[in-house]
Amino acid sequence: MSKDYLDKWEERQKQNTEIIEQQQTKTKMSDKEIEAEIKALKSKLKNDLYEDMETQQQIYELKKLLNPKIEEDPGLDDDECLSCGS
Repeated sequence: MSKDYLDKWEERQKQNTEIIEQQQTKTKMSDKEIEAEIKALKSKLKNDLYEDMETQQQIYELKKLLNPKIEEDPGLDDDECLSCGS
């Protein structure tokens, strides 16, 4: 594997760890605070799937705090499915 690929992989692992730590902190947030954070994150989206990947993941993690059932049944999520476009 190339060094560039490994560097990107390590950076992604670091970002995922940060996301998990942020989510653990956010479990103490109220629903309104979570919704406000989701709105703020959505305003940062650039309509570029690759660039928005981390932001989308943060939004999804917050949504799971509001409605844990979306993990098992994505159809319960109000937003469009990013994986299939439905």
